[in-house]
Amino acid sequence: MKEKWVVPVLGVMALTGAAQEPLQVTVRADRPAHEIPKTLYGIFFEDINFAADGGLYPERIVNRGFDWRTKEPEGWSGEWRGEAMGRISLQGAWPLHPNTFQYLRVECYAPGDGAGVANGGFGGIAVTQGAQYDLSFYARRHADFAGGLTVRLETKDRQALAEYRIAKDGWTNRERQGEGGLPPEWAQYTAVFTPAQTVADARLVILLDAKGTVDLELVSLFPRDTFNGRTNGLRKDLAQMLKDLRPATLRFPGGCLVEGHDFDTMYWWKRTVGPLEGRAVNANIWGYWQTHGLGYYEYFCLAEDIGAEPLPILAAGLTCQFRAPKAVPLDALQPFIQDALDLIEFANGAPGTPWGRVRAEMGHPAPFNLNYIGIGNENWDHVFLDRYAIIAQAVKAAHPEIKIIGSAGASPEGAMFRLGWTRNTELKTDLVDEHFYQSPDWFFRQVNRYDAYDRNGPKVYAGEYACHTPDRKNNLLSALAEAAVMTGFERNSDVVETTAYAPLFNKVGNTQWDINLIWFDNTRVFGTPSYYVQKLFMHHLPDVLLPTETAGLTEASLPPSGTIGLHTWNTAAEFKDITVTGKGGETLYRFDPEKKLEGWGPASKGNWRIEDGAIVQTDESVS
Repeated sequence: MKEKWVVPVLGVMALTGAAQEPLQVTVRADRPAHEIPKTLYGIFFEDINFAADGGLYPERIVNRGFDWRTKEPEGWSGEWRGEAMGRISLQGAWPLHPNTFQYLRVECYAPGDGAGVANGGFGGIAVTQGAQYDLSFYARRHADFAGGLTVRLETKDRQALAEYRIAKDGWTNRERQGEGGLPPEWAQYTAVFTPAQTVADARLVILLDAKGTVDLELVSLFPRDTFNGRTNGLRKDLAQMLKDLRPATLRFPGGCLVEGHDFDTMYWWKRTVGPLEGRAVNANIWGYWQTHGLGYYEYFCLAEDIGAEPLPILAAGLTCQFRAPKAVPLDALQPFIQDALDLIEFANGAPGTPWGRVRAEMGHPAPFNLNYIGIGNENWDHVFLDRYAIIAQAVKAAHPEIKIIGSAGASPEGAMFRLGWTRNTELKTDLVDEHFYQSPDWFFRQVNRYDAYDRNGPKVYAGEYACHTPDRKNNLLSALAEAAVMTGFERNSDVVETTAYAPLFNKVGNTQWDINLIWFDNTRVFGTPSYYVQKLFMHHLPDVLLPTETAGLTEASLPPSGTIGLHTWNTAAEFKDITVTGKGGETLYRFDPEKKLEGWGPASKGNWRIEDGAIVQTDESVS
């Protein structure tokens, strides 16, 4: 135990007209309580707000593998220069890899000044003068093509920043033996681009110079200067923001993203490891496609590089309960059990084991030392708890050394929350995941939340939390409210084992969730007030709790204040007989249909109106 003892003290004084007694706080250094776990403060990553592709994962080319299941090759456009003519199309025969079977075919009818395709990246390709970027792509020319191919990184007015060319006699594709009439084998072509200028809105162009057909696959432009210098690594400034926090745990890959809309879009970790050409894309639950270039191996490496314990979350045989959930029958959960067991082997197994070998072949023979695994995300009721029990007990029997995290539901209180805690306690779950996105007032009232929790039951994992002000903005008030509840985490850290603010990242202009810890665009990054509160607490984690005693602290009644709000999630609804009462039963607000929407602020989304004495919202597409 270290000699230095530090204790958090939250002082609260109500401002009234009456004279206040002096506030006296006594720190009992003679009565040290429990040691504070080093795991107390962690972070949470979910691919929401375009946090991964085009963000933390710094690939510059959007839809690089042409695998997004769209009618047209989204992110790519035909590029016909001068008198060039032709067409582009998505194909699937004789793919590079069966997991990523779509690729792009360019058919040139007249080469003009160049015939092909262009890609503008994720809102523009940002490159720095003198920096190095690895260009990589697979291509194959058909028998009818006898020309060359040029790849250009250029400004929006077609000024070249870097260029690579395959001469007409420079193709390295091998013909398929004994398979006449079929295209040759795929060949990979690579180059290093060193841009001549710094620009934020470059684009990549691929041009043919003769008639005929060429197929393209997995076109990548990737910075060499990644975080910790890793191949297929992470955007340096964003990852550094995470390391600078000094988090103890890293939860990944989500969130609701883990469960998906259905079993097709559920996050299956095995699809995200191994060579890039074999990683299947997924339709992100937040409305866009994931390449899985940032996969489970990269998450584990990130945890290692920032000094955090990995904390992966797996689905519990149940799709997202907010979105027409589907549940696997209780007698059909073995694939989910095996998925968890294989993940533990991937993380901790020897290189001679099947999944340990996959990890070793990716470049990490040593184990990742996984200690935690979460089963289920923000799930509730018996439909989840019955499935969780089967999976958790099977995993615990095989790996008693792994701490298993269950769920207390989507709300931090209420009947489902209490049921979650009851069942998890009966099951002897190691940690129970609580989530709360609440108002500043709620946060300030939760400073003592964990005072009365059972010290002999499961530990708490506050796995997602953030203070939401009425305008849903990151501001100083929300950061102060979070700081208040964090003092409660520390004081009760004998029961609260680890925590995580959520979500982590938001790309400016690509927001699905308004309140986030870190904001960025293609060239910049900045932390919110909440980021610096988290950093303050992580950098000054106490070693041991010293009890405090207070005298002269009084609580004065404040007049009621605040706002009420109405909200829908992908549904239509009506609200009527709206009444707000005080603790004494007095009416603080009652909705009067005759006054229409007087006093209500403008709606940010949806179609709201008064109808038959109720407030109705009729747009089912907004959330």
